[in-house]
Amino acid sequence: MAACDPPGMKTRFLVVTSVLALASLAVACGGDDDDKGSGGSSGSGGSGATGASGGTAGSGGSGGTAGTGGTAGTGGGGPACGTQATHPSDACVDLADEYGAQYGGRSLGAIAQACARNSCIGLLNSPDFSPCVQACIDEETENAIAANNCSACVVITVECGATACIGKCLADPGNCGPSGEESCCDECLCQNGAYDALQSCTGLPNNTCAPFN
Repeated sequence: MAACDPPGMKTRFLVVTSVLALASLAVACGGDDDDKGSGGSSGSGGSGATGASGGTAGSGGSGGTAGTGGTAGTGGGGPACGTQATHPSDACVDLADEYGAQYGGRSLGAIAQACARNSCIGLLNSPDFSPCVQACIDEETENAIAANNCSACVVITVECGATACIGKCLADPGNCGPSGEESCCDECLCQNGAYDALQSCTGLPNNTCAPFN
């Protein structure tokens, strides 16, 4: 024997059925309106959802353009090497012999590079990096060019090599310049004004950039 429906069950069933039918009709009508709106704005036959996705993609494209703009701004470049800090002028004129001398078979440039790569590398990108390199140069040369703050001039090329030219100076293939046989590190330093700043600081001639002119 089949069980009887509880009282009011049929009534509730009819009410629920009616509500669902009305909801379906409302959704269908709303979908038609959305389709018309999307068709007007996007010009495509896609649904309202597709139109919304298209709008989101458009916004993403704008964001990408803004990012490119930021990169371009960065690409504008900062100040030339040797201009970020105040350096002395003609500081090595009275120390020309000491400036051009060899110390333990090494030039000042070689000593400066060794100081930067070995003794002071842990301070790279720190305000203490340049003072560390200068102190190291003075120690390695027994203060031969410490007078008049001449040793501070040698640090200029090291600063530039550690910032604007770090990629070319860390691993220099030596295949740059018109001849294809020059130092890529020196080429970058010349392009960024490091040797011009060095010459102004020392007061001594420097021909390092001649092969790149």
